[in-house]
Amino acid sequence: MWRRSRCGRIARCHATLRHRAANLGLNNPLPTHSLTAKVQSNRSHPRPTLDKDAPMNPDDQNALTRRHAVRLLGTAATVTAAGVSSLAAAMPALAAEDTYSQGEVTGIVADFFGMTTAAVAQVVERVFKDQGRPNAYIKGEEASAAIIVGGTLGKGALYRKRRQPFQVYWQGPSLGFDLGGNASKVVCLVYRLGADSEIFQEFAGVGGSYYFIAGIGVNYHQEGRIKLAPMRTGLGVRAGVNVGTMSITRDRSWNPF
Repeated sequence: MWRRSRCGRIARCHATLRHRAANLGLNNPLPTHSLTAKVQSNRSHPRPTLDKDAPMNPDDQNALTRRHAVRLLGTAATVTAAGVSSLAAAMPALAAEDTYSQGEVTGIVADFFGMTTAAVAQVVERVFKDQGRPNAYIKGEEASAAIIVGGTLGKGALYRKRRQPFQVYWQGPSLGFDLGGNASKVVCLVYRLGADSEIFQEFAGVGGSYYFIAGIGVNYHQEGRIKLAPMRTGLGVRAGVNVGTMSITRDRSWNPF
């Protein structure tokens, strides 16, 4: 009797729980049979444990090494490509920003020489065709003379965009059949100049580079990557100066040799 009463209470309790679970949308609030089965399954098939001290299979280790190397190479390639792309995009803007256009140079030379832009444009066009856009220029005056052998002494200032101009001197010997003297104004275009200090060196004359257009004489000098294109106008402009050297210094020197 007592057992039947107890079983009846348990049955009624289960029925009440199932009724409440149905109202909450739960189909089976007491999945005891499935939970029991899962526990028994875990007991009969325990999960394997990893021994951290056990040696790794060589094949697995090689596979991990290869995957790691591929990931590193992929990351490095992405970073390098992004850096090169950014640098390539920035360089053209920087070059155009730091160099002088043909129109700018024509205006500078015409103003300093006191000539018309139409006359100056002819020689500037030739220089730009040969050398391109300069990133600096020297503006000043020089005196020179020669009877077969002579010398040149000059003084001026070097100009660059967004930088303060600074004073420079130049001197050098010259050779050639160039009777006469010279008191000239000079605008010397400078190409591929890096640091300001790189201008202070000796530049060899480029033989056969001299030409004379519209009253302006031009010749080229070079040392390494840096080129000079001095343009001169004045009395007695001499073709022989182009085979000499042009040494640019911080201080004045009265010895052209």
